[in-house]
Amino acid sequence: MSAANARVGALAGLLGGVVMAMWSMVAFAATGAGFWTPVNLIAHTIWPGAPIDGSFSVGALLLGLMVHMAMSVVFGVILAALVGCLAGTLPALLATGMAFGLAVWLLNQYVTWPAIDRSAAQAFTPWVLAVGHLLFGLVTAVLVGRLPAHHGLGRQLPA
Repeated sequence: MSAANARVGALAGLLGGVVMAMWSMVAFAATGAGFWTPVNLIAHTIWPGAPIDGSFSVGALLLGLMVHMAMSVVFGVILAALVGCLAGTLPALLATGMAFGLAVWLLNQYVTWPAIDRSAAQAFTPWVLAVGHLLFGLVTAVLVGRLPAHHGLGRQLPA
């Protein structure tokens, strides 16, 4: 993977991460759990003093967003490497993004996060996190396929 493709993956991952974060925050607010709960739970993984409810905390907001966006960049670069190896029709990108998002969700929700912080992992509503990961995968894969870069990424895709 070239540095240009990695940059495309990082940027696409950032944008996918923003979509995922906004979805999660709105979904938690709509279900009565609190708008700030998703970033608080992410922050709690590193800072046990972070709230695990919907209360506002500047420290939890900054830490939660930093961790979430850093992971979004990492997974965006990984997804860019996968997309770069595949034929690039729009349906193929959508399917790849959704499959990637689902795989990352299953791994994070049921293996990685519980091993690090079981209370935060259990407090994050699984269906909200699953939809968030699907959105992340869709947005990131489509952007990787459309943003300009070298080696075929960023090409105009047939429908």
